[in-house]
Amino acid sequence: MLCVEFIALVLRTALLNRARDAGLLTKMWVTDMINEMMKLKITRIGQTWRLNEVTKRQRELLKALGVDHPVDAY
Repeated sequence: MLCVEFIALVLRTALLNRARDAGLLTKMWVTDMINEMMKLKITRIGQTWRLNEVTKRQRELLKALGVDHPVDAY
């Protein structure tokens, strides 16, 4: 259990550093960012996984953090 908590702390710190560099900490808390990203859902269709719709706020957050959001080629 301690290992999982350590990994979570490392990931949260990485998110905090990226948010600080992007200037997002004046607009929202790290907890809010995590909660917003928890809303992302994926669906398995056959043998492929598809990302469900991404909201405008999630796209803006991913862009500000420097993360390319996956785009499915249908």
